[in-house]
Parts: sequence; structure tokens; C-alpha cells
Amino acid sequence: MRKLFIVLVLLLLSGCGSKKSFTLTLPDSIKLVDQRLDITHIPAHQVVQLEISIPASQSVEKLLVNGVDKTNDIKDGFLEITITQNTIISVSYQAVQVKSIMFIDQIDVFELDLDTFRLTDIQFNVLYTTGEIEVVALEKAHLSETDFLKLFTTGDYFITITYETYTLEALIKMQSKTPQPMLPDIVIYALEKDNIYAVYTIGSYVSYEVNFLQDKPIKATVNNKADGILRLNYNDNELIVMHSFGTYVRGTTHVFDLVYETDVNLSFNRMESKFYKYDNGLILIENVKYYLR
Repeated sequence: MRKLFIVLVLLLLSGCGSKKSFTLTLPDSIKLVDQRLDITHIPAHQVVQLEISIPASQSVEKLLVNGVDKTNDIKDGFLEITITQNTIISVSYQAVQVKSIMFIDQIDVFELDLDTFRLTDIQFNVLYTTGEIEVVALEKAHLSETDFLKLFTTGDYFITITYETYTLEALIKMQSKTPQPMLPDIVIYALEKDNIYAVYTIGSYVSYEVNFLQDKPIKATVNNKADGILRLNYNDNELIVMHSFGTYVRGTTHVFDLVYETDVNLSFNRMESKFYKYDNGLILIENVKYYLR
């Protein structure tokens, strides 16, 4: 009995001498989710969750736990490990790059309506080196000026979409339910993104008055992009933009931006919009087309 008591005491003493906590060494971009834990005294067998702050436009190249690669264990920017020894974590990052681009479902023929077509009607997939796929909507910047202007005419034609160093070719079949003049004297169009309507004109004129209808009575901040004298008038949900120049405006011109603090849907009030040329006085230009792209 005495011998058994001595053995139990020795076992108890040896247990008290075993290590009950460990240290956890983290890089600056990784932190403990549970901030109550002390990285200098993590209890043995404690399950800890780590949050990884991945720099913008980068991905995790490799994450090591005591030299063992745990990159594939990362889930949505978090890693869970069990602490059984002093633990050192290291991480390296790499730039996220485009690997390829492709049309959704490999559809590269688009039948569109000239009057209702929006750039966002054409979308494509971007495959990154991380394996992630992003759906990207077409923007003016993805097209050459020549190809972009094609989108204002009826007929069948090819356009080339450029995204970084990659290209896609699409066949556009642009139709219209209304009679279209072969060559309108003026085209005015608006591109909407992130609550900003960027308004452009194509053609030759000296002044214009463009009438918009808003779905909400919200005032916009206007940025004049083409000099001249620009004024705004509001009447409930109606916005009138008046822009006059001391000389002719010609070609494709970015005339102004309308910046909203929230989502607003605009439409051209074509009957109340006017463009003018000059010949011993202002002369109304009749052949004008209006588009939201």
C-alpha cells in the first residue's frame, strides 16, 4: 500500500511538471479571432481560429505552420489549427493575375436591340490564377473607339473585347423595331456605373438642352467635362441640362457627368431635348438619337 502511494505521488509530480501552454508566433497580416487568448500562453490542445488579412489584388501563395504547408486548409480567409507545441506561422503572398477570359457558356453571338441595348447585356468570365472566376460586364474601355461606335448602328458586325492582355471576338446582330436613319446628325449617349452617368455626344453642334426624367427627385452633382457654359434646372423628377459653347463641338465628346449619392434611374425625355447649329442664328438639329448604354 505504501509503495502504491509513492507511485501515485511520483505520477502526480511528473504531471505537474509537464508543459500546459505554448507560444504562437504570427506575422503582421494574421491575427487571432479570439482576442482573449494570449499568444504567449496558448493552452495545450487549444483550437484557435486565425484570420488572414490578404492584401488587395493578392492571394496567399503559401502558408506554413511550423514548416508544414497548410495553404489548402484556408477557408474564406480563415485557418483553424490545434496548438500542441510552440507554433510559428509564416505566410507569403502573390499578385492575382488574369489567366484567361471566355464568354459565358461559350456564346459569342449577341442579338441586340439598338434602342434598349446596354453594355451590361454583354458579359464574360475572367479566370484568375487563384482559380476564381469573376463575371465582368462589358465597358466602353474594353472596346476600341471604332468598335464602340458600331454599337450605335444596325447590322451584323464583329467587335473585339480587350481585358488586360486578353481578347475576345463577338458577333453583334444589332436590330431595331423602329425605323433608323442611316446617319444621324447627332448621337448622345450615357454610360452608367457606380451611380455616375457619363454623358457623351457624337456630332457637330454649338449648344444643346437635354431633358432627363429621374425615377427619384434627387439632385445630382454635375461635372462639366467639355468647358462651355453648363447649367442645371430641376422640376420635381425632371432634370434639364443646358450647355452652350462659343464655337462648334465636333466628333466624340465627353460633355458632363451626373454624380448621384444613391441609385437613380435616368431616361432621356427626347421630345424636350434639343441640339442647335449656327448659321446667322441658332438652327434646330432634327436628326438626333438618344441612348443609354
